[in-house]
Parts: sequence; structure tokens; C-alpha cells
Amino acid sequence: MDDSELDSATRSSSTSVRAYIRPCLMSSCVAVALLVILSLVVLLPVFYDTLSTDEDMQYGVVFSVEADHTHMLLYQWNGKKIFSTDRGVAKATDTAVVKLAHQCNVSYGVNDFVANISLAGLSLTNCLKRTKCSSANSFTQCIPANRVGSSKSYLGGTDSLRVLDHRNHSLAREILNSTHWVIKDEFPRHERSYILEYEEENAAMIVGWNEMAYNLPPRGDHLQLFGVVSLGELSAHVVLGEQFLLNDTSDRTKHVHLYNTSFEIYSKVDHCYGWNESLRRLTANLTLQSNLAQPTILHPCLPVGYHWNITSHELFIAPCTNWTNSYNSSEVFRFTGNATRTSCSEAVDSILFDDFPKLVINDSYNLTEIYAFSRYHKVMQFFNITSVTDDITGWSQLEHVVMSYCELSWDQIRSTYPSVKERILYRQCYDGTLVYTLLQASGFVPTSQTGVWSIYSQQSEVPWPMGLIVEKSRNIAANPLKNRPYSDTMMVIGLLTLTMLVVLFLFVLAYGLKSIWSRTKHYQNGYIQISPD
Repeated sequence: MDDSELDSATRSSSTSVRAYIRPCLMSSCVAVALLVILSLVVLLPVFYDTLSTDEDMQYGVVFSVEADHTHMLLYQWNGKKIFSTDRGVAKATDTAVVKLAHQCNVSYGVNDFVANISLAGLSLTNCLKRTKCSSANSFTQCIPANRVGSSKSYLGGTDSLRVLDHRNHSLAREILNSTHWVIKDEFPRHERSYILEYEEENAAMIVGWNEMAYNLPPRGDHLQLFGVVSLGELSAHVVLGEQFLLNDTSDRTKHVHLYNTSFEIYSKVDHCYGWNESLRRLTANLTLQSNLAQPTILHPCLPVGYHWNITSHELFIAPCTNWTNSYNSSEVFRFTGNATRTSCSEAVDSILFDDFPKLVINDSYNLTEIYAFSRYHKVMQFFNITSVTDDITGWSQLEHVVMSYCELSWDQIRSTYPSVKERILYRQCYDGTLVYTLLQASGFVPTSQTGVWSIYSQQSEVPWPMGLIVEKSRNIAANPLKNRPYSDTMMVIGLLTLTMLVVLFLFVLAYGLKSIWSRTKHYQNGYIQISPD
């Protein structure tokens, strides 16, 4: 075979190989495209259900009414109520994963509303406007116009309104009605303006803090709740997970079901041990003991040199001191401070805590998992102890700074804290003593018998509004899913399908390459067997 014939045979064989390879490559490409499309059809809906859009978002507003201010909080959550598990599976839940979107403070509270009922509703209008998206609203986290009609709102009152409700029930109802109709004008689905029951407040408080601390599914994997203690105007609250207690508390336990998980909580409310009503109760007892034999009554928890006048109506027409009518309502009682290093502590122990029920704490859990709010925080912040360290020395420090403050005269206090208001300064000896005594009586302060504890002060605002909206979300219907709700089984099926398709593709590709290699080898062998003439 001459060179021209050899070139011709080579071109012919090369053309034949290309003619065979092209259809194989085309078939492989088509197979790959079909496999990719089929895989996307199977798996994309699964992952799509884990995503949320603006259309899926739901909103809720909570107003918390306190003695001297009102707090508005705007929350949002995925209306489909779906969260991703560790395996990336789109899984439905009965509870929303709530996020705080915006908050607004009103500088008026129950004390202001008593003097001007209409102020209760009108004072909320500015914050209400801030919740809605509009050209005049510069806040990015707000409720779109098409969601206002479906958004629910709540106004809740706790201890401050409870005290007022006891003293003047009709006035408390007028204040609540004033807020109700103002809010309802802006949010047609405003549910209630009401005073929370203790059980509801405690449950919302522990749920709210555990949600804020990312200790609930799906953002946390803990099945045991952090504990919460709060000191209100009227009552002291303790809310713990079941793991903390050893004594029988079956009459005070409650089951909470959140994120497809059941929790058991222990809820304890000590009435008349709140920061304001306990001082009123102590002062009323001092009044009765004195029998008005002296023109002024010595008060063991007020600074030396401080004078305090209070009417019989203010002192005895209250939830915890309405056990006598022997004084004229306009009669004025005069007190003068007589505090020493230990006098307030002794008075509080003997008068208020003589029969206080103590908890039996499970010492296998340290109290870094229990958090203090409201007045606890304010007192510890005042004394610059917002985090008591994990040893007995930390608690001794708290006791020391409180007793040292009680030793100061009123003139010394004013010169030491010139920028702090009188209504805060005059009662810090009592408030500090109450906080320490209350935590000790509850079993949270260490002794040589109970071991080493620590407790952390978090913030002055209690977390019940967050907990309320989390629990209420269970009663708000979820938005319908645009695709069928995929479960763990569907995800497994999808992944198995993808695996099988990949294996099939590799098999087809390997078979095609093998055929190409065989045909190429055939032509190469053909060239070798040709003998020249």
C-alpha cells in the first residue's frame, strides 16, 4: 500500500471513529440533561418548602403595660411554620420561630393613666404608626399594608394593673377599654386588652426567655428549659424546668407543647412579695406595731435623715394590706429613716419571711441556667453586680454592698448619687435587702450546706411578650404550602432516586467509553495488519 492509499485508509477510519463517537457523546449529553432535570424535579420542591418569602411572613404586636411606661414589640415569623432539621429536612411544626422585628417605648404607664384615662389609648398612637410600612415610615421592619388586616395584637397588664384592679376595678377596666379601641382602629384583629393570669404570665415568661436564648428547637437542641425568676410590683415569680426541683410540686406544674416537643414547667408565685407591695406590707405592720404612740414612726429600711409621709388610704387600700379599717382614709402617717447595717435585714426576715416556703433545689444542676429579670436586674445593676460569679464570694459581695448602702445617711446617699432620682435612692436599702433575702429564702443563695450556685441578671424587661406571641402562634393557622409538605420519608426517597440516577449515568458513560475504546482499537489493529505491496 502506497502512501496515498494509507492516508486514504487513515482518513476513512478516523471518519468512522468520529461517526461512532458523536452519537455516543450526544446520547450521553442527552442522558445527563435528563438526569439533571429529573433530579431537580424530585429534590427542588423539598428544599423550596424550607424557604420563606415576604408573602409567607406573619406578624404580631404585643403591648406590655408597666407602672411608669408601656413597651410595644413587633414580632414576625414564617407563616408556613416550617423549620429545617439537622438533616436539612423541611418539617412542619405547630409553633412559629418568632423574631423581634421592631420595638417602641411609650413614656407613660399605669400611674399616668390613672390621672388621665384617655391618655392610655392616645399614648399608643405613635408606636402603632411605626408598625406599618408607609412612605412616612422610615423603619425597615414593619408590617406591609396587605398584612395589617391579618396581623393580631395583644395588650397585657401584669402587676401594676393587678394592683390598680384591686384598688379600683372600674378604673382599671376603663383604662383597658381605652387602649382596646385605639389599637383595634389600627389592627382590626386586635385580640384583647387584659390583665394576664399568673399562670399565663409565668408560662409566657419561661417560653419567651428560652426562645430569646435560642434554647428551643429548632435553634437549640436542649430538651430542658432555662429557669426564670422575676420580681414584679405585687408578686415574686419563679418558673423552672422540672430538672431543678426535688420536692413534690405536682400542684404547680404545667405541660407546655412547643415545636412538637412537650415540656413540663414548675410555676410558683409568691403574692405580696413584690418590690412595692412588700414594702407597703412592712410599713403597714410597723404602723400597727407603733400604735401611733409617737408622732413619727422609725423605719428600719429608710436612710437616716429621710422623712416619708403616706396617707392611710395609700397604705391600707391595697391588695396586701387591706386587713384594717381602723384609720381614717385621710390620716397621714409620718416615718423617719432609722436604717443600720442589719436593721432592714432583721425586719424583713421577722415580718415578711417568717413562713416563706423554701424550694428544695436539685444540686446536680448549677444555677447558671436560671436567669433573673425585672426588679432583680435593676437592683443588681444599681449595685453594679449584674452577674454574680459562680462562688460564695459573689453572693457575699452582694450582701456586703447592700449592707454598706443601708449604713449611709440620706445626705451621704444624695452626695454619692447626685444624678439619681429620689424615688429610686430612698428605697435601695430595702430593695437590695429584699432581693438578697428573697433569693436566699427561695434556695438560690449558697450556704455551706447547699453548695455553690450562681444566677445571672439579664434585663429589666421581662420576656413574657415574646413567650405570649410564640404560644399564640399555635392558634394562628399556618399559611398553606405551595407544594405538598415533604417529610423525612420523601427526602430519603429523593436522595435514593438521585443516587440511582447518578449510578445509572456512570454505567451508561462507562459502557459508551468502553465501546468507543473497542472500536478505536479495532481500527488501529486493522492498520497494523495491512501489508505493503
